Amino acid sequence: MTASEYSYEYEKQRTAQLALGRLLTRATKTGLRPLSWTVSPHGVLIGEESGSQRRADLEQLFEQWAAFFGDDLVREDDDLFTSNSDVKAHTNNAPGAGKDVTVRLRITVTSDWEQYL
Repeated sequence: MTASEYSYEYEKQRTAQLALGRLLTRATKTGLRPLSWTVSPHGVLIGEESGSQRRADLEQLFEQWAAFFGDDLVREDDDLFTSNSDVKAHTNNAPGAGKDVTVRLRITVTSDWEQYL
């Protein structure tokens, strides 16, 4: 497959790739803790974090990134059918990324394991 065979997907990914660089530059300057980033086949930037961190720390991380994205961030409902609580949101106007790129944010908050210690 060449770029010309899938020019729409290629262009969306290329746009998202460039936008990710700009977004991360701005996020780094504000001191935000890094997330794990993926560019989807359709050019959506996906920032994720999960792990065995304290629930409060993960929720704080989400709130910090949400503040960075500002008023254009749309929060999504949790999936009530899983044992994990995914704190999710998206925006089409992320700082540095521009209006041509959708950014999704997902923090997986597992049950608070500290209560069992």
